[in-house]
Amino acid sequence: AALAAAAAAAPTLTCLHLTHCALVQLPDAVCGLTGLTELRVCHNKLATLPRALGALTALRRLHADHNALTALPASMTDLVHLTHVSLEGNKLATPLTDVARFPRLASLHLDGNPLSFLPDLGPAARLRSLSAAGARLRADAGWTVWRAELAAADKPSSYLPSSTASIPKQLEALWTLVFRRAACRHRLLAG
Repeated sequence: AALAAAAAAAPTLTCLHLTHCALVQLPDAVCGLTGLTELRVCHNKLATLPRALGALTALRRLHADHNALTALPASMTDLVHLTHVSLEGNKLATPLTDVARFPRLASLHLDGNPLSFLPDLGPAARLRSLSAAGARLRADAGWTVWRAELAAADKPSSYLPSSTASIPKQLEALWTLVFRRAACRHRLLAG
């Protein structure tokens, strides 16, 4: 009720952070905030995102890390302005399947999910940051600097330069996801 009142009072609200709120469901009023460009609902208990999420057509950044998400709503394909999607630490077995619907996507973070495959990333020409299977790959805008950050048990991440001659053992899980269903047709993966 308080969120609905806030939504009515703030029609130009662009950023909403509902992190660590113990939410089990995203309030319907959130999908009425059509001016939102950033939505952060991390560290809650969300098993789903609402079907009406697609109404947030101005949304550019979606962060729903560390919930219990098992699937994404079909209406998410209406969010064509998304540049950053972070869904780390959920229960997603299948990621965004039609990356072509997100032409501006620059960052896709899926680490910590039991993914069975990665989507074809070829259509995501602007993608410069990807995390999955314990690895985060990043490149600068001009593709001149590329690096891999690897999750480690004893420290948050370690870095490997792009000139590494062989594929490190730590990246094998990521390559397995990449090649399970899609060809390596993205410069970020070709590194």
